[in-house]
Amino acid sequence: MFIVTELYQQLSIIHRLAIPYWIIGGTLLGQVRHGAMIPWDDDIDIGIMKSDLELVETCLRKFIGEKENSSYQLWNTVHGLKFFNRKYPTVGTDIFIYELIDGKIVLSSERSRNFWKNDYFLPDELANLQLKPFGALQVYVPNNPNRYLILSYGSDCFTHGKLYYDHFNNRPLTSPKVPLNDIELDSVGNDF
Repeated sequence: MFIVTELYQQLSIIHRLAIPYWIIGGTLLGQVRHGAMIPWDDDIDIGIMKSDLELVETCLRKFIGEKENSSYQLWNTVHGLKFFNRKYPTVGTDIFIYELIDGKIVLSSERSRNFWKNDYFLPDELANLQLKPFGALQVYVPNNPNRYLILSYGSDCFTHGKLYYDHFNNRPLTSPKVPLNDIELDSVGNDF
């Protein structure tokens, strides 16, 4: 249960710092499907615009620099940034960087775009982001999240789940999609 508590804490920090973000990936799927984190998820996924990267880094580094927050770290990754607590280094918030290219808001890193080919937003989906409940928090959600989620996870993503990636061992899992009612909540994995 510490995983869920820590992840909500990280997202709460990001939200309180007024960092311009929106939730993506399995975090967005959890908000739409569960109104909260996917119960077996082990990370938070958010998107930011490339034009906000310097502001986001400055805000998070200032937060980390305060003595009572010194257990947190911010790392650069191939996909963007990772914000985490040193006490739980495998439990973190992945911050993906997006930019407008050819009329779509796509992942900035070519490597990321090649890995997640269907991960993009339309400009109107990120205009006037909505505040929606996510457990006890309120988070920023794109307009029409179903288009993105169906494209990313398939048309049955609202009724079926799958253990998709084992972040603890840094390897993909191969498991069939199963009805949500059949998934054990103590499973390890994430996303959908």
